Amino acid sequence: MPPLRIYFADLAYQSVGLSSEFFPLNVGYIAAYCKKIHGEAVEVKMFKYLKDLDNALYEAPPDILALSNYPWCLDLGIEMSRTLSSVKPEALHIFGGPNFPHDKEDQVKFLREYPEIDSYVYLEGEMGFSNLVSFVRETGDLKTAREGLKEKGVAGCVQLGHDNQIVEAPPALRISALDDYPSPYLTGILDPFFDGLLTPMLSTNRGCPFRCTFCADGAESANKVTKFSMERVQAELNYIAERVPKNVNSLLISDLNFGMFPRDKDVSSTISELKDQYQYPDFIQTTTGKNAKARVMSNLEILKGTLRLGLSVQSLDEEVLKNIKRDNIRTADIIDLQPALQKAELPSYTEVIIGLPGETRETHLKTLGTLLELNMDTIVVYTCMLLHGSEMNTPAEREKWGMKTKFRLLPRDFGILRNGKIALEMEEVVVATDTLSFQDYLDLRTLALFVILINNNRGFRPLIRLLKSSKVKVLDFLLAMIANLKQSDPKVIQLVKDFEHDTENELFESVEETRKFYTDPEVYKDLLEGDVGMNLIQHYTARTISSVVEDLCEYAFSQAQSLLEKEKSLNELELRCFEEIKEYCKGITHNLFGADRLEQAPELGFKWDVKSWSNNQDNLPLSKFEFDKATKIRFQLSDNQYKVVEDNLNRFGHTPHGRAKTLIRMSMDSLWRTPEVVNG
Repeated sequence: MPPLRIYFADLAYQSVGLSSEFFPLNVGYIAAYCKKIHGEAVEVKMFKYLKDLDNALYEAPPDILALSNYPWCLDLGIEMSRTLSSVKPEALHIFGGPNFPHDKEDQVKFLREYPEIDSYVYLEGEMGFSNLVSFVRETGDLKTAREGLKEKGVAGCVQLGHDNQIVEAPPALRISALDDYPSPYLTGILDPFFDGLLTPMLSTNRGCPFRCTFCADGAESANKVTKFSMERVQAELNYIAERVPKNVNSLLISDLNFGMFPRDKDVSSTISELKDQYQYPDFIQTTTGKNAKARVMSNLEILKGTLRLGLSVQSLDEEVLKNIKRDNIRTADIIDLQPALQKAELPSYTEVIIGLPGETRETHLKTLGTLLELNMDTIVVYTCMLLHGSEMNTPAEREKWGMKTKFRLLPRDFGILRNGKIALEMEEVVVATDTLSFQDYLDLRTLALFVILINNNRGFRPLIRLLKSSKVKVLDFLLAMIANLKQSDPKVIQLVKDFEHDTENELFESVEETRKFYTDPEVYKDLLEGDVGMNLIQHYTARTISSVVEDLCEYAFSQAQSLLEKEKSLNELELRCFEEIKEYCKGITHNLFGADRLEQAPELGFKWDVKSWSNNQDNLPLSKFEFDKATKIRFQLSDNQYKVVEDNLNRFGHTPHGRAKTLIRMSMDSLWRTPEVVNG
């Protein structure tokens, strides 16, 4: 039997920039182990880009197509399978990844819905896929193997038999010595992906000890944490740093609780040393540990601002946390740690989810109100998504909480194939429950936008500081901005109006309705132009920073003044201080995406030191921070700030989509202008 030609793919769309810009580390592990076990009996090739695989299927079709399955590439994988069937009917189509149910009944439903899948490699994929390749080799030819899969189970794989039921098979062993799996980096299998477009991905361990019901990693099968050796992790980090192109500034660590384990300190130290040597990475994206926050914080200190601490709470309501099996995560520790983070000037990040079981409008507002008073750098509010493989996405849980769901397009995840078909990805989201109405959902989405535009905008930090020192709750301020929107500039009114319209109209009743809408030729043109189907929060944040931020600043300060004057009239000194804070905020947020942003550095005169006042921990008025004499301040961008933003825009596009993606793929310190004294 000649060598089996196997194509491994973790696909990304490129219709409006890359939809997923990370190295295909996931299938890299499978490919490297397959090559280790089967040697010259297999010929492996890796793919990331849709067009590359699409062309290869016609020009040199494989014997086995192995596709990763996530919510953002399922439809694309199915279309690739159909393409392969049209040119090589006997070829096998194997899927794997977390976007797959855990209970047998839903597995049957899934595989019946997607008959293109010959076998699904379940849970960790290395051993299961290798077992499948052994089965094919032993069978002797592809046609016989396909029929054989319907009769005989393969350890670690799930497939339907002739009776359309699961073929019984034992699970693949989950080994504890992860180094038995060859490194996709150190074997060179990932070398082609150091191409200036993709972000390197690193894994130091697997598994998660928590059981969150909304997460596919909350399953019992993934609860045990296993680790790669420190020697291997350090070798991979060095390998990446030596080869990463200069225009790629970030690193993704795929661990589910980075920083929570004692040895993560060694990982952080290695990264810090590499940054000193290679000026890489500038920004680390990861999920930090949910407990042992003091240990996580020490890792942040080592990494010197390249990593934000993820204080992800999802909700602070005890009943809601119990409902989602998250009550073993010590939220009190998370809250208590924030003042120390602020004092150490370390960045912080938290996540909240709308639509969790038992959550109400009031409990959600209470959670947001608490977080806003903690001076979190970034608060992101997500809509609850129902994932295959999560406990929440089961019939029993749906019925228990009265979930009402709708479907929406996943941003940037669409494209036209060589055969003219349109592939696109969708997600099912919770828009109402027994305790949350659909109107509540819409209202809370608008509030989420204002949280990001105001609280997450470093340019508005002095305003937030002023409100808190005056005993004005930030949540009350944001709600007032929404309630009094008619008092704003027409551009701000239109921005919010467009967001609210798009929030309601991005939702559809079914997968079929969603697909029918977006595959209409005229609508698809709008998709390519970025007029529909975008990530609304990211899109409207980028739109605000690009063209509306000055008008938003004026409106924010007018509402702040109204709230402050409800307590007492501002005297002349307080009004002058107020105006200087406003000018300072305008300076920081001035022209952040323009082509001429480096040359345009506004210079403004100040009587008071707004920067020192804003950073001071004592509750003192700005009038106590007077300069010795009138001082001119220049609000400028450094050459490195310009480069980091420009590199990301060149990767993702100088478009609304590109600017939106740039905002989440870089340290925000690289965006805002830095105030520097010109004279004083």
